[in-house]
Amino acid sequence: MLKQTSFLFCLVLLNAFSEPVPVPGSKKLEVVLPPELAEQWAKGQRRALIVGISDYQHLVSRDHDPDGKEKAYDLKYADRDALAVSRLLEKELGYDSVECLTESKATKDAVSRAISRIKLDSRPLDSVFVFFSGHGFRDHDRSFFMPWDAE
Repeated sequence: MLKQTSFLFCLVLLNAFSEPVPVPGSKKLEVVLPPELAEQWAKGQRRALIVGISDYQHLVSRDHDPDGKEKAYDLKYADRDALAVSRLLEKELGYDSVECLTESKATKDAVSRAISRIKLDSRPLDSVFVFFSGHGFRDHDRSFFMPWDAE
């Protein structure tokens, strides 16, 4: 059974930047926040949980299904996307804490433990960014992500 808890997830969208996004390959990324968020950003810790799964433990690889009869496949770039986002948050945006779980490290238990740590460590002015790159599914009005060891 899933336990419902109150938890704030902050997502930074490209259109939220007041300045244009730098040209790919540039070395500096500048984020300009609205004044009401700038104070919170300056006072609190910036934490992130990044998850990227390309090669699932129990999913069929495209290489093993040449006729395309299976419905779920491993992905090509999800793990690399997660590593790139992780580096961006640490090196360009100066996040205080970034945990990146990729491939077999992104089990259901490992992701649950990481979320629990963020919940325990976070304070009222902290910002939390959660990024998931991988498979997921929707069941009625709820969405779920698939950890590496999903069956």
